[in-house]
Amino acid sequence: MNFANGTTELDLKQFAELYGQVDHVRIVRNHDITSKDFGFIYMATVEDALKVSYSLCILYGKYVFVINQLFCLDGKDAAV
Repeated sequence: MNFANGTTELDLKQFAELYGQVDHVRIVRNHDITSKDFGFIYMATVEDALKVSYSLCILYGKYVFVINQLFCLDGKDAAV
């Protein structure tokens, strides 16, 4: 997901909790620990992940786009 500069892991978690149980979140960072303005939300169930993936909202003045990527048991990626 991409998001506005200044967004924290807590912000992402609170956003995702609107749609279900969150396992954890991770913001991708540069070597100097500044945010690259995108990250990952790991949901407890596929159903919760789908709820988040179909959402579109504004977080800190920037649209949040969620791309859902499911991993099949056979190891092949299946985009939803």
